[in-house]
Amino acid sequence: MDHSASAEYQRMERVSWMFLLLLSLAVPLVIRFLLVYTVRYLSWDPQVYGDTFWPRRYGLLLHIAGSSVAIVTGPVQLWLGETRRALAWHRTLGTAYLIGVMLGCLGGYFLRSRLGTMGGSMRPVFLA
Repeated sequence: MDHSASAEYQRMERVSWMFLLLLSLAVPLVIRFLLVYTVRYLSWDPQVYGDTFWPRRYGLLLHIAGSSVAIVTGPVQLWLGETRRALAWHRTLGTAYLIGVMLGCLGGYFLRSRLGTMGGSMRPVFLA
């Protein structure tokens, strides 16, 4: 066994089997979530959005787009970080993940600030 094959074996040996199991369960759930809950909003039909979200469609789309980037890049980024493979890609995906989270949060905040009392009496957390 040469040195590079030995290093590869040691790297894979470090990966937790529990981590692999959880990641393999999370990926199909992520795909299902995206297909069931987000794809319908790719339509520009007011009936799809309903009376609540149609006037706020830009905030909703920002929330969906940013969160989708985060939820898709998250498992890949975790895998690359855990296996110590392609660390440059790991860092790049980490940046994309953080930008996605930021955009998703901005879209969510916009939605919450425009819903008034429809969402209940919940105040923004930072104003509590």
